[in-house]
Amino acid sequence: RTMNDFGDLSKSQETEFGEALRTLLPSDASFVAKPSNVGVPKQVEDSTGWLVICERVGGEALLLTATNCVAGVFRRKLSLAELAEVRTEAGMADFTWLVFLRLLFSALRSLDGSSLSITPSKSKKRDEAFLE
Repeated sequence: RTMNDFGDLSKSQETEFGEALRTLLPSDASFVAKPSNVGVPKQVEDSTGWLVICERVGGEALLLTATNCVAGVFRRKLSLAELAEVRTEAGMADFTWLVFLRLLFSALRSLDGSSLSITPSKSKKRDEAFLE
């Protein structure tokens, strides 16, 4: 299990996550991906051409930036706690962080039969307008 009885992440989980993130995105590296499935707001007619930039920030978080140059630029910083929630909701709580992050990055890139859907959230904050 990734969380203890109080919902906090254990120190070993933090360590494992940090090592996996540094392995896959060394030295604040980043990559650009073109997801195959992107849900867009109804008011945006052109749903093609979306790009996602995935970068490691602050050593222990991911920053995802999505744009299609028409709808705007949307950002979401995902901390360890938020990614642990995503991992659990995806039914992957027993996967190591290295495996989970590899699968996430493959899905962002639409590689190896993986895909990822990005849909607008209901948040009124512009910075949280996607990736719910």
